[in-house]
Amino acid sequence: MFKFFNKRRPVIIGIHGLSNKPPHNLLQTWWQQSIEEGLQRIGYDPGKIQFHLVYWADIMYPKPLDPDETNPDSPYILSEPYYRLQHGRPAPVKVAGKKNRLDFIERSTDLVFTKWYKVLPLDWLVDKVTKKRFPDLHAYFNPLNRDNENHVRNQIHKRLTDILIRFRKRRIILLGHSMGSIISYDVLKLLEKDLNIEILVTVGSPLGLPFIRQQFSGQKEEKNIHLTVPENIRQAWYNMSDLDDKVAINYSLADDYLSNGLGVGVKDLQVVNDYHYAGVRNTHKIYGYLRTPELAAIFRDFLEADQPFWRRWITRLSGFFKK
Repeated sequence: MFKFFNKRRPVIIGIHGLSNKPPHNLLQTWWQQSIEEGLQRIGYDPGKIQFHLVYWADIMYPKPLDPDETNPDSPYILSEPYYRLQHGRPAPVKVAGKKNRLDFIERSTDLVFTKWYKVLPLDWLVDKVTKKRFPDLHAYFNPLNRDNENHVRNQIHKRLTDILIRFRKRRIILLGHSMGSIISYDVLKLLEKDLNIEILVTVGSPLGLPFIRQQFSGQKEEKNIHLTVPENIRQAWYNMSDLDDKVAINYSLADDYLSNGLGVGVKDLQVVNDYHYAGVRNTHKIYGYLRTPELAAIFRDFLEADQPFWRRWITRLSGFFKK
């Protein structure tokens, strides 16, 4: 019984987004501190959380960002570190006007990619923009040498696949940020018959953008492309976005990803990413997403799922007094 309980212990697995990052150990520590900060905000004290960060920045960037670098012109300066927010909680989300504008943008971009792709050089344009602005994404979707194990996509897949298989007998919540959400979806679809997870969480995700959906579907038809939720997501897929996050400009994935055979669909949540540093707000930064009360509540419910009532009561009471 004790061995079974250990096998079923919950584990949180995260995978980061594009661009260079701090060293692996530091970035993992900052993610975990952000998660714990969010849980403490809602009065929950789970003790030590088992968290693992799938780190792949070194595949694209041999030298990480340096927390000790002080030269502002250095490509290795760490300009947006994690810090604990010392005051208040995020303001309520004001959605009405923003949603209307973002919905209009979504309809317009879908129209362009489904109706005009035959007369506009969209493939050429997307390739040029991603190669210049988002080299990680360009390398990931590059069709050349796709079967080579050294292809960027295959190297990243191996890192995520290895850790998912390592914890395959545990209760898993997988969290992908930004490009990490693309990688998470891609790997889960490839592993549909090999392993299950309980929950997928995507934050600041570009999965709703039509040219990303086309990469997965391989289709360029005169209709909107609908993909499906991976069959190995057993409980829920939460997609969280700040409506000011330009990467997640298509904030709603529920209308682009159909439910799987278990009836699991995408639940879209709008949140406030409160990260700011040196007077500048960054609504895409992972630390602000990880400490939102909405995500903290998802983590809390996941961590408590197999606990007896008395243990949940003690944990919440402990968190109340530490809050």
